[in-house]
Amino acid sequence: MMLKNYFVFDGVSSLDYNVGLSGTGVYNAPRRDYESIEVPGRNGNLTLDNGRWNNYKMQYTAVIGRRFPANVGGLRAFLLSRKGYCRLEDTYHPDEFRMAIYSGPFEIEELGFLNRWGQFPLEFDCKPQRFLKSGEQKIIIPAGETVRLYNPTHFDAKPMIRLNATGSVTVGNTTLTANNLTNFIDFDCDLQDAREGLTNRNGDVTVPSWPVLSPGETGILNSTQADVEVIPRWWRL
Repeated sequence: MMLKNYFVFDGVSSLDYNVGLSGTGVYNAPRRDYESIEVPGRNGNLTLDNGRWNNYKMQYTAVIGRRFPANVGGLRAFLLSRKGYCRLEDTYHPDEFRMAIYSGPFEIEELGFLNRWGQFPLEFDCKPQRFLKSGEQKIIIPAGETVRLYNPTHFDAKPMIRLNATGSVTVGNTTLTANNLTNFIDFDCDLQDAREGLTNRNGDVTVPSWPVLSPGETGILNSTQADVEVIPRWWRL
């Protein structure tokens, strides 16, 4: 049985267990998180947008093409042993990845001739973002220079910004400043946290607000004496 499509979870390919994917139930999008409020005497509902999207259930139809007992046992053990969110990729979206949890259950839906192959659903609980692999590429901004980054999506990206020298970097209209820098400081605009490796450095930085890279162009000015590194983290739904 030819296995054209497959997934990679936490760095392990489903092909390692001779598991491919059938069907195309992988193109849907998550639901926006909002509240609908009914007001007496007023037609229609008011909506309260909570500024976020809910997690999304990614459903695959998996097929094991040979050595069914051994492969299904290996895949089941691997998936159920993962803890927390892990990286999930598939060949339907080769330029993207998700962060996902596999929590089970693991249930065989259909067995083929003499139990030599099997078809079954796999469901991953995914964060709503489809992160672009291009958004993982590190962008270098030399000392004293301004670089304009172009966000190719419709959504604000929350970058990782590394300062390698004391000073400041201005992202759009927001200036981040690092003091007492010994090696580097990472500004994680998603977690809203400043760290040097595992060391908390929030007391050594000034952050008036956490910047985002909005759709279109954003200028970044490096006012330090060393390179600034930016991982933009582009994403879409």
